[in-house]
Amino acid sequence: MDQLSPPIHERPESSEKAPVYRIAVIQMYPKPMELEANYQTADNFIRSAAKHDATLAVLPEYHLLNWVPHDEKFKEACGQWKEYLERYQALAKECNICIVPGTILELHDAGTEDEVLLNVAYFIDNTGEIVGRYVKKNLWGDIERLHLTSSSTDAHPVFDTPMGKVGLLICWDLAFPEAFREMIRQGAKIIIIPTFWTLADCSKAGLAVNPSAEALFLDSMLTARCFENTCAVIFANAGGPPGKGYAGLSQVCVPYAGALTRLGSSAEGMAVVDLDMKIVEDAELNYQVRADLARADWHYGYKHGHEAKTCLEHQSFRRFRKHLNIREARFATRLTHADSLRGLSSVHTVQLEPVELRAVPQAVSEVLVSHENRFGVDGSEHTRRRGLSWDLNSSKVSTSSGVGGNGRLR
Repeated sequence: MDQLSPPIHERPESSEKAPVYRIAVIQMYPKPMELEANYQTADNFIRSAAKHDATLAVLPEYHLLNWVPHDEKFKEACGQWKEYLERYQALAKECNICIVPGTILELHDAGTEDEVLLNVAYFIDNTGEIVGRYVKKNLWGDIERLHLTSSSTDAHPVFDTPMGKVGLLICWDLAFPEAFREMIRQGAKIIIIPTFWTLADCSKAGLAVNPSAEALFLDSMLTARCFENTCAVIFANAGGPPGKGYAGLSQVCVPYAGALTRLGSSAEGMAVVDLDMKIVEDAELNYQVRADLARADWHYGYKHGHEAKTCLEHQSFRRFRKHLNIREARFATRLTHADSLRGLSSVHTVQLEPVELRAVPQAVSEVLVSHENRFGVDGSEHTRRRGLSWDLNSSKVSTSSGVGGNGRLR
């Protein structure tokens, strides 16, 4: 009797033409307390992204100030948030590009008993309108909890944007699959995550096991979140000088392929990649995650409704904050990311191992744009196949296969 092969369970492919969005993921080094200089760096990157016809440009968390709450002028700088938000709105309209300006630290009710410091991500559309606002929910230990106010029990909102339904998360939110499920159930197909994630976020014990533990964490989580939620993830992390503990690794991920583009070290730079949403549609037809979430017998009981209240609208917000007794805690401990970097001297010498380029769909084209900064990092080591490197200061372009001599994508 002949051995019969087991039947292959075929899933249909998406028949409708899915949109393709050109994404610019920006990995910039936020110089501590250099508010205007950091904005100008971001402005240059965004204008460069617009010249490459990007639909969306995404900046890292804390990109305007870094995270230095111990600095005596930190709060004063956080009070300028509205000015810079409005400048990003004007830039989006001028350049006809959607912008997620990383996160912006907002000081509200300064000098009163209701004073709060919020870590906020915005989605600004290409007309300059704010179509999404999210306050960071999952704060990173006492480093953030002693200074920031979380959005606490508010639901994770999903926003209607020119790119369809989009969700916003911030940094440590990545570690919680529940956040993704909540947004996927509301129809989000793209999740954008501005981040300030350093190698020093790993303990000494963890670094002793694997000096690249945080890189493994990030790559594993980003890929897993794409597959388990049939969504695209845009992850923009802070970069910085080599040997100073910055993780980098900014990337755009999708199911099946994993990272479509990945900035493989901490160097400051930008990658532009075409995100074909057909990959996401086909993954859903195959895995049917959203279909399962919509079933009447869905059995994990996520209780949040689709209507999300903002942090400042939450009924118990002010009462909740008073019980935290934050002011006394601030005097007790002054932990910061910078303190962590200084305290873990072994982190300063950590070098990420080189990562093999992943095979990606033929339809994907990409370009890496980096510029020389004051630390002498020109990003040339990250120039990818089918890409180009571009010095923003001199506008010199060098091309490789897949890009025409005029610097335009094929």
